[in-house]
Amino acid sequence: MKNETLNRKHDIRLSNLIDKLSVLLVSIFFPLNIFDKMLLGKRLTIDYLILGIVLVLVIFNSIVLKRNLSIGLSVILPILILLIPTSIINPIDSFKLARIIIYTFSFTLIGVNLFNIKENILLFMKLLALWGFILALLSIGLGQKAQDNRLSLFGSNPIWLSREIGITVIYLYLLYLTNKISIFQFLLFSIIPIFAMIRTLSLGPMISLFLCLIILTFIFDVRNKNFRLFYVIPIIIVVLIIMFRFLPKELLSRYIGNSESNLSRNYRMQMYVLCINLISKYPLGIGIGQFYRYSPYYFLTYPHNIILEALVEGGWLFGTYIIYTIFSSLRYFYKNIFSDYSLLYVFSIFSFSVLNSMVSGDLLSTKLIFFCLGVYCAKKYGLKIVIR
Repeated sequence: MKNETLNRKHDIRLSNLIDKLSVLLVSIFFPLNIFDKMLLGKRLTIDYLILGIVLVLVIFNSIVLKRNLSIGLSVILPILILLIPTSIINPIDSFKLARIIIYTFSFTLIGVNLFNIKENILLFMKLLALWGFILALLSIGLGQKAQDNRLSLFGSNPIWLSREIGITVIYLYLLYLTNKISIFQFLLFSIIPIFAMIRTLSLGPMISLFLCLIILTFIFDVRNKNFRLFYVIPIIIVVLIIMFRFLPKELLSRYIGNSESNLSRNYRMQMYVLCINLISKYPLGIGIGQFYRYSPYYFLTYPHNIILEALVEGGWLFGTYIIYTIFSSLRYFYKNIFSDYSLLYVFSIFSFSVLNSMVSGDLLSTKLIFFCLGVYCAKKYGLKIVIR
């Protein structure tokens, strides 16, 4: 009996250690995605390797250590089923389709079995914020720039870099809203991340971050009957204006509206109009990864809006389900942010990711959305399928 108790304690310690290692690896996975490709050999990328290791650890923890394993079919099955019609009647990009399935399966499995624990979510957010701060320090310190003079890091995508650093600012702002730090401390710790975001010259993440901060401030003001929205946001605006003044005029013009930025916005508007026409013409979609066939510009291979992308490529049913799942998740997180403290952080990064994905990136570039859907499945549906 005593040996069994000791073995059980040993299993629990081992299980907790594997959990923490898995959370660490998942948190590393997202910063690595600021790089287009980090090959490990001819085909395997480092981020896919990390994701595979986490899956093995989660399954090991569940089966070998006799913890329940949930596959989360409540999220996976509808996506797989609704992708069938467009995949049968249209040509598809099999690599993109495979990645959608892999991310959906992986993050649902990881979310339900790893992030159904509040402490794991909080640890994940701390690590994600830490990596974002380190990325900001390195990018400013090294001063590397992409071809268009935007701040970069070891050849990273400037937009993705800005998006990752934005999570650090959100985390720090939540510490302020929950009275863990003062507004002065928030501004002090946020100077480097915010300036790094500004220097990437990426308007989408900046606007998404600002809107996210307004939403969070409003939510806390309503609950606590405060009026921080009327003095905190103006302070942040003043700080942003001061920081923008440090930009050279040729870079500042990109935000204000030079010929390059105006052209980029015009391209996006054309893509949105094209999407609306395609959605009305092809109710079953044009095929996963096939938008480039209809785009008038060879360099615009996706609509820069995940909702339009899902509706255009996957069809009305698939796109509608994606919209329903995203907004159901946001609603669930919002309703529970004060009863489950960890969901406040998930709601914040999910809101930021969704807002940014309306003007930038494709279905696969904002992988935090897949992560948040996995947490949603864990928190709302719990363990559905048990393997012992």
